[in-house]
Parts: sequence; C-alpha cells; structure tokens
Amino acid sequence: SESSEEVSEVFKGSFGTLEASAAIAETEEDQRKSSFLSAILWLALAGDSVLNTKKRELLFPSVASDVFTLECTTSLASGFIAAAALSLLQSITWKAPSSDALLTVDSQSTSSNNMSLQRKTNMVVMAFALSHLPAHYHSSSGAPFLGMTAAYIAIYNAILQLNSFLKSVKPAPLVQSLQKDALSFVKSFFKLEMNKSSTLVYSVVALFASFRFVNVANQIWLLKSIQTIDSMKQMALHWSSLARYFLVGGLALLLKQHASSMEENNGDKNGNFVYRGLNGILSICSLGVATSLCISRNILQVGFQNEAAFDPLKLVFLGLFTAYQAVFVG
Repeated sequence: SESSEEVSEVFKGSFGTLEASAAIAETEEDQRKSSFLSAILWLALAGDSVLNTKKRELLFPSVASDVFTLECTTSLASGFIAAAALSLLQSITWKAPSSDALLTVDSQSTSSNNMSLQRKTNMVVMAFALSHLPAHYHSSSGAPFLGMTAAYIAIYNAILQLNSFLKSVKPAPLVQSLQKDALSFVKSFFKLEMNKSSTLVYSVVALFASFRFVNVANQIWLLKSIQTIDSMKQMALHWSSLARYFLVGGLALLLKQHASSMEENNGDKNGNFVYRGLNGILSICSLGVATSLCISRNILQVGFQNEAAFDPLKLVFLGLFTAYQAVFVG
C-alpha cells in the first residue's frame, strides 16, 4: 500500500508539472499575440505619419519648409517603427518567468538577467507610449497630433506593456519590481566599462539621448505660455521627440546590459537573438534618419565639412556600429 501511495504521489506530481507547463505555454502564447498586435498598431501610426499627406499638413506648423517637414516626418516615423520592432521582438521572444527568474535584479543567473531585460523593455515601450499623450492636449484647439485614434493606440499599447510587465513579475509585488528595475536602469546609466568598446558606445548614445531629452523638455517649457496654433503644433512635435529620445536612451541601456552580460551568458541563444534584434532596430532607425537628413540638408553637394553634416554623420556611425554588432557579435 505504501508503494502504491508513492506511485500515486509521483503521478500527481507529474500531472501537476504538466498542468503548470501548459499554463505557462498558454500565457506565453497569449502575450506574444498581444505583442504582435501592438507592433501592428505602432506600424499603423508610422504609416499614417508618412503616407497621410493631408494629416501632415495639419500636423506641422504653417511656416514649415519642405526640409523641416521631411526631417520631422522621418523622425516621427522612426520612433513608431522602433516601438513596433521592439513589440515584434517581444512577440517572438517573450517568456513567462520560471522559479529561478523571480530573483532580485542583482542576481547573475541567465534566466534572471533575461527576465530583467524583458521587464525593462516593457517599461521603455510603455513610457514611450505614455509620453505621446501630452501631444494630444491641444487637439481640440486646432492643433491635432495624428488624431485621437493615435491617442487611443498609445493608451492601449501602454496597457499591453503593463500587462506584460505584471506577468513577468508574478508573484513578486508590482511596486517593488518597478523600483528595482528603475534603480537598475539608473545604475546602468552611470556605470562605465572602459574595457568594452560596445558598452562605452551604448553609454555615449544614452548620454546623448538624455542631453537631447533635457533640451527638448526645456523647449516645451518655453512654449507652454504661447497659445498660437503653430506653437501648439510645435509643442506636440516636441512631446513626440521627448518620447523618441527616451526610447533611444532606454534601448541603448538595454543593449549595454546585454553587452555586459554576454560573456557570462555566452550559451544563451535567446539572449543573443534579442541582442541582435535590438542592435538591428537601432541600426535601421539610425541609418533611416541619417539618410533623410543627408537628403534634406543636401549633404552630398554641401559636403561633410559643413556643420549640418554633424548629426547625420553621428547617426551613420551608430547605424554601422550596431549593424556590425547585430551581424557579427550577437
């Protein structure tokens, strides 16, 4: 009888494990479908900002030149494309947390590191979505920003990212997990590893994005008291830029954490795939914006000695560097 009870316990344990595995698989499948939907919605906004010429006439200030319009359109679309690509990457790589992944953010295990990066990706994309909402504040005053549908899409995508974050931290408390991951992000920003060229480049990118973020925030502050239609439109574009620089800075810090842990997690195929994907996203967006700037500023005729060539040259370097990391290093 004792042996039969032991066998029964073994079967119960096996069935319990199978049920847990099935629940995890179902959670992962649902979340990946949601992330794929989020990617489609971001792409819809990117396509709308590029292809809808009537909306662009309303979106940009009346004094905007063709050069200004081209640069703003490309920059605006690049943010949405980057968010779409991150969501698409989540739809391929998202995993439910295993027992050893629910450790503190200081844990060095591969699964814990991957879950930390997964949660931080959720935080970055969610912040990007929410940062676009103030751009719609003056929509009723004749300064629309991609229409209210874009605001609903931003809210919906933010909720999807929050839901993904919640699934990644169960059963850990939400506020505690947010604090730990946010603190880890801040530490990563100030941490310099001079012996690794890749982490140094990502640190410089994050620093540059933070400087631009502060500069744009200051412009928003200066414009808040001016109530003309053009100033309201300009402010909406600034809010979009603010969200985009946060996204770029967050993406750089994600890559920095990946690069720092690659030696320890050399056999982690999923982590390497994510590293390649993140570098590919940054490379495509950087080279796309650089091409637009070269065309709008007529760099080929003016020459690269001109001050106007400084921004596109920085983006070309970043695009080529991250392309190399995506193809040959990850």
